[in-house]
Amino acid sequence: NCTVTTGKSSEIHVVVKYTYSDGEYKPIFRESGNTLVMKEDFLKRHTNGRSEWTVTVPAETKLDCTAASGNIKISGLREDVDASVASGNVKISDVRGKVEAEAASGNVRLMGIKGDVDVSTASGNIKVKDIHGKLDAKASSGNITAESLTLTGEGEFKVASGNIKVYLDKSPEHDLEMKTSSGNLLLDYKGNELKGTFEVKGMKGSVRVPSSFTEKSSKYSPYGKWYYSNGNYPKIKLKTASGGIKIR
Repeated sequence: NCTVTTGKSSEIHVVVKYTYSDGEYKPIFRESGNTLVMKEDFLKRHTNGRSEWTVTVPAETKLDCTAASGNIKISGLREDVDASVASGNVKISDVRGKVEAEAASGNVRLMGIKGDVDVSTASGNIKVKDIHGKLDAKASSGNITAESLTLTGEGEFKVASGNIKVYLDKSPEHDLEMKTSSGNLLLDYKGNELKGTFEVKGMKGSVRVPSSFTEKSSKYSPYGKWYYSNGNYPKIKLKTASGGIKIR
């Protein structure tokens, strides 16, 4: 596991605790210019133990963190963050910069991000809250929930099997797309203006939209495709092959 926080010092402080024997495990630190590389070297093919890395950095530190098996927790940075884990969870909060977060098997949670976000998981859930920026979220098997969202760029949410819920703090000025093969979609404007061209495709009888919307077209059976217009821009697309769609 790795936990990264910020401190007032201009130095980087690292504490490593591990239960491996010294003959099978070695923490490595390599400094090159203004870059510090920290990694683990396993001296034997088969090992038994765990490690805990606690890293304190200046807030203006760009971070790239990768784990094969373990959890990553990052907070307080004022630079770009790139975090990925093969098996484990990722949690990132209070960041001012671009964030890329990926989990092959695990959950990803992002909170308080001011910057563009690219987040994905193959098997797990994605939850983001208080995001100001462009957002691209993808999950193969799991749910996506976005709360207190202010999009300053395009928003894209895609799930192969799962539900997507998006709660907007502000009406988007850029295109927004929500798509799931098997699951439900919810787009909540939280009382903000419904503006743009809405393209909605789902099972007939399973689509709920505000009463102010006007149906423009309907086709495909037993599926329906509807266009509701309240201005030409932005374009809002919602699509599910099996599930319900709700806009409110």
